[in-house]
Amino acid sequence: MTLTLADEPALAGIPADELRMDLACGMYREGKITSSTAAHLAGVGIVRFQEELRNRSIPRAYDTGDLESDLAFLRSPVAA
Repeated sequence: MTLTLADEPALAGIPADELRMDLACGMYREGKITSSTAAHLAGVGIVRFQEELRNRSIPRAYDTGDLESDLAFLRSPVAA
């Protein structure tokens, strides 16, 4: 997926990785994506994403979607 942002001067100095983290944290906080999906969107591992949630005082909600996502990851060849 490609996201194109308007050429706004306010966004000019913000690095792309910071924008991805902001988007991931916001979508996670709103309950729109799981923590695993948010970590992937932010381009970081799940532990790093959880640290960012803590730094931003965003409560960690662990629901069935998170559990299913974590289990799928653990079963994947990447986790092996």
